[in-house]
Amino acid sequence: MDTERTDMRIAEKIIYGVALLGLLFKIQHWPLAGILLVLGLNALAIVYFPLAALWFGRPTRRDQVLWFSIFSGFGLSVMLIGLLFKLQHWPMANAYLLLGTVLCAVIALLCLLLRRGRTDLASYFRGILWRASILGGLGALSIYGRSLKQGDPPIEPVETAAPPAMSLRPDWAKHIAGSNATGVFVLFEPDSNTIQLSEEARAFKGFLPASTFKVFYSLVALQEKAVADERAMADVPKRYTFTYALLQREGWVDR
Repeated sequence: MDTERTDMRIAEKIIYGVALLGLLFKIQHWPLAGILLVLGLNALAIVYFPLAALWFGRPTRRDQVLWFSIFSGFGLSVMLIGLLFKLQHWPMANAYLLLGTVLCAVIALLCLLLRRGRTDLASYFRGILWRASILGGLGALSIYGRSLKQGDPPIEPVETAAPPAMSLRPDWAKHIAGSNATGVFVLFEPDSNTIQLSEEARAFKGFLPASTFKVFYSLVALQEKAVADERAMADVPKRYTFTYALLQREGWVDR
């Protein structure tokens, strides 16, 4: 029987080791962290409930208060599930943690009350008290630890810029119509905070930009001296766009 009790304590320490290894992997952002945490904490939860009556008795399995072992196993299991949910960022984590923390506090209090005059069960109550204190403390830190951190600095109010003044340019619209094209031209001048547009209706309607970005990219390329002048040619396969050629010239993509 002593050998059996020893083997069970060793098994419990091994399972705790798996859970702690998973926590280390989680902190370091290493792979398999989630698997180790799920295996370790779930195994402990199963060990504590519904197998509490087989686990907590000390020095023998009969040296325990059966109802208290089952109640303690349930509370510790809830606490372990809450820690698992918190570490995995799963929903309902705080609810499990809060319930588990309360149960661990009740377990610790009952340990202190029930062990009075029960010197024969001192080892039994001490083991449960240690488990409830450690897991309950971790749960409380998980819930309230964030509130102990210094709050984020207040957001400074941002002054809202005045809306730009708009003016229609019918002469621009004539150029577009004269080219047998359908479109709109909008020019924003930040220095004067003004917008000039050829047509108001199409200017405020969403359209797919498509190749209109090429005009912007070309102007950027000229301004940043990525190309010699507006007649420069890029030596790239025909299937590549000018955008790709510009990115390649700047070393942002490989051939």
